[in-house]
Amino acid sequence: MTRSTSIIISIIFLAICTIIYFVNKKQNKKDSELLIEFRKKAENDIKNDDVKIFGGGLPLPPKNERDGEKQKQIEIVRLKYGLHPKNLGCTISDELTKAQEEYIKLTDVYLNKRNGKGWRETMEKQIDSIKKNYR
Repeated sequence: MTRSTSIIISIIFLAICTIIYFVNKKQNKKDSELLIEFRKKAENDIKNDDVKIFGGGLPLPPKNERDGEKQKQIEIVRLKYGLHPKNLGCTISDELTKAQEEYIKLTDVYLNKRNGKGWRETMEKQIDSIKKNYR
């Protein structure tokens, strides 16, 4: 291999490393922005007693009237515990998952104070009971 070929290969390698560095740096900044956004949402939602329970994908309409009533009853239980549904769409990413986890971590402290110890298990039992009644 000639000296000029070695130099060209070194320059190409350096260019690739530089591109990868800046792409990662940009992605980390985006991650931070999303995390900050969800932290602010959590603080605001706590202040307004409007904590979100996240879902994703295309929400399907009820199959029939009975299914619609079941969905309403489940939503009533969640609202009783301070949880309001929020669909985040179809795209799931690691960054969004991390931001959701941070939101949940922050809002869980508030919900435990609001609803008392063991509230989530109690809520899930109530929801399970509704699901059994509408089979």
